[in-house]
Amino acid sequence: DARLPKGREMGFIPGSVSLPAETVGPNSEFRDDILKALGARVFEDVFNFADAQPLVVFDNGPSQNAAGQLIAHLLEAGYPPEKLRYYRGGMQVWSVVGLTVQE
Repeated sequence: DARLPKGREMGFIPGSVSLPAETVGPNSEFRDDILKALGARVFEDVFNFADAQPLVVFDNGPSQNAAGQLIAHLLEAGYPPEKLRYYRGGMQVWSVVGLTVQE
């Protein structure tokens, strides 16, 4: 969930994790720790993403671009594109089609 935590107050996909785009931006002090938490290994300041988690990234939907920004930051860090999926419908489409939303 690429939205800021405040966006999750209106509901979120069960099992999703809050990962706002800003937290993995190039200037984020948390970037390296988050990449490691996602399964990346680092040796001499070089990341190896062989064991990185596959991710499905989403935000509010077509009216927002937080998911696109998060994916751009992850790719910039070296995250493998084949391990990233983008749910473009976001929470708007998810809830409109009647899928489970946790509050």
